[in-house]
Formats: sequence, structure tokens, C-alpha cells
Amino acid sequence: YEGDPANSRKSIWTCWDIDLRRLVENNPTFRLDHVKKMSLGIGHRDRAKAAGGGAIYFDDVSIEYKQQPAGSTEPWPSYVQPKRFVSAVPFQKVAVTGGIWRERMDVNRTVSLPHVWGRCEYSKKANGDDSRRLDNFRKAAGEIEGEFTGIYFNDSDVYKILEGTANSLANHPDPELEAYTDKVIDWIAAAQWDDGYVFTFYSVPKKRPEARWANIGGQHELYCAGHLTEAAVAYHQATGKRKLLDVAIRFADLICDTFAPGKRTDAPGHQEIELALMKLYRLTGNQRYMDTARFFVDQRGRTDRSRLYGTYSQDHIPFVQQEKGVGHSVRAGYLYCAATDIAMLSHDESYANSLLRLWDNIVSTKTYLTGGIGQPGGPEGFAGDYELGNNCYAETCSGIAFAMWNHRLHQMTGESKYADLVERTFLNNMLSSLSAEGDGHYYTNPLTTGGRERWHWPGHDCACCPSNLVRVISSIGGYAYSHNDDVILVNQYLSSKGTVPLPGNPVTLIQMTRYPWDGAIAIEVRPEAPGTFEIKLRIPGWAQNHPMPSNLYKYVETSDDKITLSVNDAPMDVKTKKGYVEIRREWKAGDTIRLNLPMPIRRVVAHPRAVADKGLIAIERGPVVYCAEFKDNSVDVSQLTLPDNAKLNATFEEGFFGGTVTLTSDSGLKLIPYYLYSNRGNGWMRVWLPREETR
Repeated sequence: YEGDPANSRKSIWTCWDIDLRRLVENNPTFRLDHVKKMSLGIGHRDRAKAAGGGAIYFDDVSIEYKQQPAGSTEPWPSYVQPKRFVSAVPFQKVAVTGGIWRERMDVNRTVSLPHVWGRCEYSKKANGDDSRRLDNFRKAAGEIEGEFTGIYFNDSDVYKILEGTANSLANHPDPELEAYTDKVIDWIAAAQWDDGYVFTFYSVPKKRPEARWANIGGQHELYCAGHLTEAAVAYHQATGKRKLLDVAIRFADLICDTFAPGKRTDAPGHQEIELALMKLYRLTGNQRYMDTARFFVDQRGRTDRSRLYGTYSQDHIPFVQQEKGVGHSVRAGYLYCAATDIAMLSHDESYANSLLRLWDNIVSTKTYLTGGIGQPGGPEGFAGDYELGNNCYAETCSGIAFAMWNHRLHQMTGESKYADLVERTFLNNMLSSLSAEGDGHYYTNPLTTGGRERWHWPGHDCACCPSNLVRVISSIGGYAYSHNDDVILVNQYLSSKGTVPLPGNPVTLIQMTRYPWDGAIAIEVRPEAPGTFEIKLRIPGWAQNHPMPSNLYKYVETSDDKITLSVNDAPMDVKTKKGYVEIRREWKAGDTIRLNLPMPIRRVVAHPRAVADKGLIAIERGPVVYCAEFKDNSVDVSQLTLPDNAKLNATFEEGFFGGTVTLTSDSGLKLIPYYLYSNRGNGWMRVWLPREETR
């Protein structure tokens, strides 16, 4: 209610309700005795009956961190429940066979990978300085002479491209590409110092042992080490070769020897080494890698350190006390990924408690409709709650880190809402950063622009996003399925053939769909032998009238379109539990599931406290966010409006970027998927359109 309190009984309330049951389900750390303040209003859903009593609406709930007293017998919730854990089916076991992701993977392999490797061999920046990332390793190895070129953390781009190459080789063997990659690995190995150290910025033109570890907060040695480790694990898994893995292990051992209680206690300025050490732990079983990863997380915010980096690096208070997304959103995402890994493996309740609080704050107040994070006013990162200006950062790398974190939270909880966010972020925020051709990029992904074109690396001093894209797109199949002993979870809908390793009875799933353009999904089930087990199908939040698993956005109207489900053409009731419909039965080869998710065109509005979107409306169809772009609309952008009574129609255009659903209104407005904007020249684009309400 925004009027004079004296007139409140006669005025119409603006209601934005929170379902307390859903709030508690979505945030198991919520406890009434943690509440510091809560605003409430009394109103009615029917505007005509708004004056006077009715339902109670809660908003502005603030939760404080509360440490369980030592020795307390008070029953506290268990956030880490191993019986809920699920394991993701690795992308190597999932062949993507068609649709948008097959097309993107093909472009990634044939265009994007060669493009980014070429930029590492030779790239000329706008200021005329050469930035040859591979030459830095050759110089460090003594093969050629010269000064270091480029930004001090350029090694990380090479490592991310190496990881993307490894993933591509696992999907599509290529002897020529593998031989080229082996040559690059030879240069990296030759650049390694005798004690295991690798960082070309301190190696070229000569080694500077006095410089290393001198600026852990700013020079990104450990960030680069993390990406080296991830690349090494991926290349070993793809090819069986150990050369890069041995380089990474030697460097990891040096890091473990250097950073420990009683030794160096710096926290990394840019997180990444933590999640990489967890990957190395899983591969090798060496406990010291997990111990060091945890040590780095626990060093954050410790007042006994001589210098803290502050909120920018999530180094303002100890991790287990953090409850709001702050600072650089890429760094935050990688920190949360590592902490989730540690929470699962060590069953750490304090880690899980913090992670769930952070997730609730970010998803409820700081996430864009596209799944992007990183707002205006926050340098490459988070701003305040509900500060969701559309000329935003929403960096590609932060979206990737956000999706990776949600994927891990799904594995920790088995819940579908995290897979919902993976889908939203990948299909909208991440894909918008890559041109249809595969060689043009964006670092930021705003929801409105007056006109810009993607740059062809090195058009941006920091090229972290192009190298990040190649490793994620090539491994996209790894987000499709998860499982535990006798349950298979179908999390992403994409044409694919995947093998789920149920104990004693591997099950192959063949998925056929044109999703996200069509909600019809067929899944053929092929167990190695007939057997009883459960298959859980994710029913996306958007299909259940919830754009995101929070109240940050909502649909203007509720859709009554029915989801249908059948097994071997026998209809089944669609009853969801934690976002899944569960089918337990004896399965035999050839059994076929058919799921149909209706895809009406939906109007979306933002929470009233997100004032940047006040009076505006956005359009979705299925999981895809749409935008208006200059190429299709001759009207001046300042004259755009979308009346509530304007009818929108969906059309599948076969020739529009390989086949895409576009939307048109009866007044001539045309909308295209947000991820496809800026592929046809330089001009304005808007996701949120001025709303013309009709009654």
C-alpha cells in the first residue's frame, strides 16, 4: 500500500504475496526465531474487494545468522542429507543428437574452438599491442625470447580452452586437434619451474621468485592454477594422457605445501583454485587437496589475517556467516561451487546453511529474468537487493558460475528448482553472449541496449568469457541426467542418448524432442535387463506458473493448460513432488514415456521492489525469454508499448537462425529469443517493454 495511512481502508492495495509454505520449502534455513523484521499488509486478491479485511500478505522478511550453541540439545534441521544426494551422469555418457544444443556444439567444435585457439596464437588488440598467449609459455620455456604480452592472468584463457578441447575430444575424437593440444601441453610443461610453479607473468622474460605469492589478492596466480587443474583433469579423462595432469599435481602439491595453518594464510583474491582442488581430490583421492580447498574457504573474512579484501572478494566476514550475495559475482559463484562440493563430501551443516541462505537472497532479489547475475552499481557483480537495472552486467562468466553452482545444489538436494535455473541461465544469459556464427562474443549481457555488436576476440582486454563458453557448451550433456541407486532424474530436455549407471542394470535413455521450441518430449527407456526402478521427470517451474523459484517474478495470468504424461501410450496423472513427476514401475527395453509441456506465451512482471521494471512487462514462451529488436520493428524504441489485450502469436520460422519460434502481436510488434539479438547489425533491443494495462 503506497497511499496515506489515513485512507488505507478506502484505497486499493498493491499485493505481492509470499506463500509461507513455499518460502520454507525453498529455504529450509528459514526459522521464525531468526526473523529480524517482517512487513505485513491486509488486503484481498480481488481489487474490487480490496478495501477492508482479507488475506494477510508478508514481505520484506529478513533472516539473521544464528549459531547453534555449543552442547545444545535443541533440534536443528539437517541441511545435508546423504539420502537425497544424486550423481550427475557425466557428459561423456550423454550424446547430444539434435536440436539447439547439437547445433551449438557443432558450431563450438568447428568455429569457436579454432577461433579462440587462433586468438591465443596471435591477437592484435586495439591499442596495437600483441597478445600472444601461447608465446608466453614458449618464452617461459626458453624456446623463444621476448617480453610478456597481454594481461597478467592470460594463462587462464589457455587452460579454459584446453578444457573445452578435452571435452570436445571426448565427444568427437580428432587426431589433428589432439596432436595440436599435446604440443601446447609440451610448452606448459616446459614452462613449469623445478618446484612445480607455473605462472608465465612471473616467468617472462625471466623467473621472478621474489614476486610470486606477493599479491594473492590481485595477481590471480591461484585462479590460473585452478583453471590449469580443471583442464588437466578433463584432458586426462578424455585421452588417458597424464602429462598435463602431472604438471597440475606438482603445482597443487606446491600450493598445499605453501598454504596451510602455520604457513601462508592468504585467501585467494579470485576464487577458482578451491573447486579445482575438489576435482583433483575426486580424481586422486588425495585428502590434502580437499583440506587445502577447505582451508582457502575458511580463511575468508578471518580477522586474524593482516589484510582482508572486503566484499568484492567475499572476504568481509567468514563464509559460514554470509547470507547475501556481495561483490564480484564470478568469484562468488566459484566460491559457492567449492563450498557445495565440500558440504556434500564432509556433511558440513554450517556450509550448507550458508549456501542455502545465499541462494535464497540471490534468487529472490538479485537474479535477472534471463538467469544472469551481476547488476549495475556493482563492479562486475552484485548490487543491493532488488537493484535490477536492465543496463546490467550479467557477465557471461558469472552466469556460467551460477549455473554450475545450481547444478551442484541439485546434486546435494535432488531438487528440481536448481535445474530450472540451469536451464534458464544457459538458454538465455549464456547463449546471448555468443554470435550465431560462433566467433563473436559479449562480456556483458544487458536486457536493454541502444545498439552494439559482438566483438571478435580480442575486442575486449579481458577474454575470459569466450574461453569459458567453449568448455561449457562442449560439456552440456552433463547437465541432462542424474541418479542415485534406483532413481533416474531427467533434468534437462534435449535430444540425446545417455547411459545411466544404475547398479547392476545400466539404463540407456533415448530422448527425442524439439525443446525449447516444442514441449513434446519422448523418452525411450532401455534397461540392460528388465527391472524395477524410478524415473523422475522435471516439470519446469514455468510449466507450473512460476517463472523462477522465488517471488521475484510472476506471470500476469495463470495458465490452465494441462500437462500430459503417458507410458506406452497409457495416460498417467501428473502429480509433482519437489518439481518432479515420479514413475516407479518395472521397465523393459522399448518402454516409452511421452511428456507434453504446453508452451503458452506468458507475460511476466517483476516484484514491486524491483523499481527498474515498474510499469514494464516481459514475454516468455517455455523457458525462453524474448526481446524486441530494431531489425523487426520500425517504430522508434521510445514509442514501444505492449497492451495487455494485444494478442501474441507464435510461429516456427524454419529459416530464422536454423529454426526458431518468433512471436508477433496483432499490432505488428515482433519478438525474437533474447539469445539471438545482435546477430543482424547494430541497433536497439529491449526485453522489458512498457506495459499498457487494460481492464
